[in-house]
Amino acid sequence: MSKLPGFIDTSKKKKRAAPKGFKGSESDLESLCEQYLEILGICYLHIPAPLLRALFASQTIPIWIKREVKKYIAHWPDLIMFKSGRYLAVELKTATGRATKGQRDRIRDMEGHIARDFETFKSLVDEWRKGGTIES
Repeated sequence: MSKLPGFIDTSKKKKRAAPKGFKGSESDLESLCEQYLEILGICYLHIPAPLLRALFASQTIPIWIKREVKKYIAHWPDLIMFKSGRYLAVELKTATGRATKGQRDRIRDMEGHIARDFETFKSLVDEWRKGGTIES
């Protein structure tokens, strides 16, 4: 086939690799991780997104309460696990999800981690349960 003026041969372009990580929604990943923690009997804190959406969408809750809630819970990791006076903070993101600057700062301050799939989350939890040091 002869090339026409202005023709771009796309067959030779390098294709970008698909992002690695969880392919479902972030709430699906959260649910999977919570189930794992419940099976292990690990105490954890998670504020569900639907609860927050309902709170902020409500017309009956005064704005000052909404501001206070937002001030205290903004940028906290999705899951914070507790055991024997220790904690593990993990922000869950899908393959294409991006942490905000506030989330990245909070994770750094808490020496937490970002997990983009269940396997990463599981390995973080398993290492933490053993009492090992988890590298960022």
